[in-house]
Amino acid sequence: PPGGTTTTTTTPPPSPTSVSRYPAPTGLTVTTKMSTSCGLKWNDTAGTVGSTKVYPTSYSVAFYELNGTTASKTTVAAPDNKGGVCDTTVTGLHPGWSYKISVWANGGKEAPPGAATTVTLPAK
Repeated sequence: PPGGTTTTTTTPPPSPTSVSRYPAPTGLTVTTKMSTSCGLKWNDTAGTVGSTKVYPTSYSVAFYELNGTTASKTTVAAPDNKGGVCDTTVTGLHPGWSYKISVWANGGKEAPPGAATTVTLPAK
């Protein structure tokens, strides 16, 4: 308007915690196996709020011994390129042992499903 001011309001994007539940990550793959460490990669997942894709800020990665005992659990930051590939290396594992690996997105309102695979590390 002439002589007046114009105010523009923008709606901020939904926060990662506004997602009801993130889907399980896809493409969980073991990339390296050493006697005491294991490399992993998976695809970044997204939930939706309305029609807007919302990405998690981090993932939990857990290694379980086959008897169910948690051997390692860590939090990994989500990639900067939303929808990209996540990766991590977990260390401090036992040579020759088999593990169930589970990866899930953090931040939704409900417990998310996890992607899972198994790995047997080489003996020393």
